Amino acid sequence: MKTDWFMCSMVAVTLLLVLTAPTLGEEATFRTGIGIGIMACPGYNSYLEDADTGHSSAALVDLVVSSKLRIGGSWALVPAVEMLMTTESFTETIGFFTASLSVRYSFTEEPSFYLQAGPNYVVSQGGDVVEEFKGGVGGVASIGYAFKGRDRSRFGPELEVGYSYMSVDAASPDGAGYQYSYSRGEGGTTTENFGGAFLRVGLRF
Repeated sequence: MKTDWFMCSMVAVTLLLVLTAPTLGEEATFRTGIGIGIMACPGYNSYLEDADTGHSSAALVDLVVSSKLRIGGSWALVPAVEMLMTTESFTETIGFFTASLSVRYSFTEEPSFYLQAGPNYVVSQGGDVVEEFKGGVGGVASIGYAFKGRDRSRFGPELEVGYSYMSVDAASPDGAGYQYSYSRGEGGTTTENFGGAFLRVGLRF
């Protein structure tokens, strides 16, 4: 329910910003975007197996809502929020959102290749598979291509490949009782990377 409320709110805000975004020359200074991708997650999958959860997921579905804030001819800030779901079930989340703030450098006027990098943070905890963990600071870096037309239209697809380090303090995977021991403060915690390499397609408005 929390997830549904959050996503509906993000969609509403996105539509509002698209309709009211100011422009600079022929390009909006503020452009929203949505994306979907697939992320390899060897650390997450290994954790599930070690913790004897009865689940496995070698990859995650990655849904993203972002903004592009122009701060110069080649530079932009790209804040983003991601929701990750297992490939076992589209209604089953792995229990967290991530927020990131990246800097983007475009090599030429769009259409153009770009580099993007910045810190991220796991901002939510608890989910359908792994219910007890705490997020931490990580980072994300990528290279992409913005297929925006030369007519400077407001719409343009993007293709991006990169790597996301998602730091999570999780209960030590000590078998079937790991969640109980964690909630009791027993068994300790381990720092895990639930992220990995990703491929994503998006649309910038």
